[in-house]
Amino acid sequence: TSNRVQQVKREGLRAALILFFILNVCFAPCIWGNKTLLESARDVPSVLPQGAWAVNTIHASSPKGLDPGAPGWQSEAWLALLGHEYWREKTLPLWNPYQGYGAPFAANMQSQAFYPPAVLLSLHLTPRTYNWYILFRLFLAGSFAYFYLRLFVSFLPAIAGGITTMLAGYYVLYITIPHLSVETVLPACLFTGELLLRKQTYGRVIGFAAAVTLSILGGMPESTLILLTFLYLYLLFRVLSESEIREKLLRVIGYVSL
Repeated sequence: TSNRVQQVKREGLRAALILFFILNVCFAPCIWGNKTLLESARDVPSVLPQGAWAVNTIHASSPKGLDPGAPGWQSEAWLALLGHEYWREKTLPLWNPYQGYGAPFAANMQSQAFYPPAVLLSLHLTPRTYNWYILFRLFLAGSFAYFYLRLFVSFLPAIAGGITTMLAGYYVLYITIPHLSVETVLPACLFTGELLLRKQTYGRVIGFAAAVTLSILGGMPESTLILLTFLYLYLLFRVLSESEIREKLLRVIGYVSL
């Protein structure tokens, strides 16, 4: 048992290093160089007609993402507002005084005012830390996809699944949209939910609740609805298809309900 735990930790660390290395290979100019994933820099008009970075216009053959407008005009500016209200005004970001005559802020679908990674980003918002924030969401999805798959298969197919998830076409094409703050949490929900089905402890309840809470705080209720619908259908399928889980059905229902 202790040897098994040590092996799981070593493999988990190895998987994290592999995923981190692949992110570095794919996004090195954004992680360590002077390139940015900010749409407002050059992709869409912002404070200047060609974007916030006042240099010669580049006509790219294809955009970095399929939806540059919303991040460039809205969500990227909201991150600055988030940091201003949290750390300078020392208040909860419930209200946006800069939109029209003022508008609710935390109550909208995209501000992610209480999403923990966004709150951390607001501590020190720069083009580089924004890149790290965007890529962290991919890393989160890939890591938990590996841990989830590792419950069923050996290391190589699990890490292959983690890499495939991290660089999935939908994630990369829409890399900057707020929806991904919710949708990249799906593997974490599957992993913690599967652990809770296999062994019911309060620690696993807390882990499962934390993953579900993170999907809610991501700020996109339609994405959260789809995620939770898929998640609980998956849990139901596992209960119906696994005899060992059905043998302790009442206990499982109680802990999942908790």
